[in-house]
Amino acid sequence: MNNVTRMRKPDPSTPDETIALMLFYNAEVQPKESIGYVNGLISMFTHDRDHYSKMINNLLPSLTMLTAGELEGLMSPDRSDVNDHRPILDASKIIDGGMVLYMGLDTLSDMTIGNSIGSIFLADATAVAGRRAVNERALPKANIFIDEANQVANPSMIELMNKFRSAGFTLYLFSQLVADFIVKLGKKELARQVLGNANTTLAGRSTDKETIELVTENFGRSILKSKQVQHMTSPIVSGVDVANYTGAYGMRTAESLSEIVPPEALTRLPDLEYFGTISGGLIVKGRIPVITLNNRK
Repeated sequence: MNNVTRMRKPDPSTPDETIALMLFYNAEVQPKESIGYVNGLISMFTHDRDHYSKMINNLLPSLTMLTAGELEGLMSPDRSDVNDHRPILDASKIIDGGMVLYMGLDTLSDMTIGNSIGSIFLADATAVAGRRAVNERALPKANIFIDEANQVANPSMIELMNKFRSAGFTLYLFSQLVADFIVKLGKKELARQVLGNANTTLAGRSTDKETIELVTENFGRSILKSKQVQHMTSPIVSGVDVANYTGAYGMRTAESLSEIVPPEALTRLPDLEYFGTISGGLIVKGRIPVITLNNRK
C-alpha cells in the first residue's frame, strides 16, 4: 500500500496496468536484480512533467542536429536494415576489441555538433572504463587520442582521467591554452583538475601567462649552488726601483631556491621543442624529430 501511495500517475491517461507493472518491478524484481535501462525508463516516466518538458525542449535542438542529414545513418543506424552491412559500433566494442578510432569532430565548422559527438563518446568511454576497472582488467590496453581536448572537456572526461590507469587506458590530450579549459568547464579548479590528473605533461612554446604558470608548477624548484672566485694583486714599492707585489685569492659559495624551468624559457622555445615532466618525476627537455620521406626511385 505504501508503494501505491508513493506511485502517482504521471498523466491521468496512464493505464492502471502500467502503474501495476512499475509497482511489481519496484517491489519484486529490483531488490533481486536491478535492471539499469528499466530503472531509467521508470525514472523518466515518473519525473515531474513540467520539469521533464523543460529538459526535453532544451535537448531537442541538439538531438535534431545529431539525427538529421548524413549524421542520421551514422548516429542512429537502422538495425533492421539488412542492406546496410556497416558494423554498428559503440565505445565498448571499439575499446575491448583493441580497435583504433579517429573522430574528425570538425568543431571549426560546427562547434555544437562536434562538441556533442565528442561528449557522447567520452560519456560512453567513461562507462566502459568503470566496468573494466572493476571486472575485466585483462582486456586489451586502450589508447584514446583527443585533439583539441578543450572543445569536448566535460565531467565525463575528468572521470575518465580518474579511472584510466585501473581500466587499462592511456589517454592523450592535445590543447593550446589552460584558459581554453577554463572557458569550457566554467571553473579554474576544474581546469586544474584536468592537468592534475595527467601523469605526463609536454609543453611547447607559449606566451600565455596563466598557461606558463600552471605548467611550470609541475617542474618544481631546486636548490642551485653558485661559486664566486676572487683574486687580487697589489704592488708595494720598497726602496729605490724595487717593486714588491702582494696577492690574495678567495672563493665564495652560495645556495638559492629557483625554478628548474624558468617561465621565460617556455616563451623562447624553438618550434617542435618542449619541456616535459614524465610519470615518476623525471624532467626532460626534448625535440620532436621531423620525419621526411625519400621519394627517390
